[in-house]
Amino acid sequence: MLSKIRYYVQPQTLRSVYYAIFNSHLIYSSLIWAQNASKINRISVLQKKALRLMKFLPRDAHTNPLFSDLNIIKFVDHVKIENCLFINRCFNDLVPSLFKEWFDLLQNSHNYPTRISQQGALVIPSHNTNCFGRFSFTIAAINTWNYFQKEFPEKLFYKLTVNELKRLLRNYFITSYLDQN
Repeated sequence: MLSKIRYYVQPQTLRSVYYAIFNSHLIYSSLIWAQNASKINRISVLQKKALRLMKFLPRDAHTNPLFSDLNIIKFVDHVKIENCLFINRCFNDLVPSLFKEWFDLLQNSHNYPTRISQQGALVIPSHNTNCFGRFSFTIAAINTWNYFQKEFPEKLFYKLTVNELKRLLRNYFITSYLDQN
């Protein structure tokens, strides 16, 4: 659809078509199914092809300028944002009570203050298996959360609103695409 319509519409309209047809399928339930690196890589390749089509570029064109120019988040970064937003929703009571028990602040787990616990990091639960442990959604989300808490030590993510956190992380990724050129 993108390859056919790109000749007849303005770039803004083409971007809207991308979000309506391609991105909507891309992100549907991605919080659950996209924690696996092999699935993320396959989807990322398709997303890059779509952006190259939209800009009439060859198959081997570098895509970071495209993501920045079109103000579109890479799929792998979208998954990271969704992980952080889910945890933020848990702390702000925007999810069922079942999920609230999944995440605990490091500062609540012991009595002495450490640098990372003061930055709003989460406790990583112990795990014995790969499938339900190291590669689970919970561990992936906590690792992403803790990484970004180190990147933004002045911000306590659990105190931000969902929209503030989403805006902060989107801006972080869009500017990082410019830096990677």
